[in-house]
Amino acid sequence: MLTDSHCHLDHLDLQKSGYQSLADVIAAAADKGVGRLLSVAVDLQTSRQLLRLARQFPQVMVSAGVHPLQRECPPLVEVDELCELGANPEVVALGE
Repeated sequence: MLTDSHCHLDHLDLQKSGYQSLADVIAAAADKGVGRLLSVAVDLQTSRQLLRLARQFPQVMVSAGVHPLQRECPPLVEVDELCELGANPEVVALGE
């Protein structure tokens, strides 16, 4: 089984991709031998969104963190919040 080690499932444009749902995307990946997907967050908001997504799909794991070029975020990240996110079993990495 393969693992996609860096994807952004929350940034998919389903209309352009031709898939009806994220479940269809995950199933298509599995059909090609990709059984796990590490969806990487770019800020704390997407970290929380991806955590909810990973709880729906056991094939999805999350990297929680903030991309250094993410200008909409405050310059300092709350370490406590990252640690709290990292304590979830679906979060397997910290950082973008």
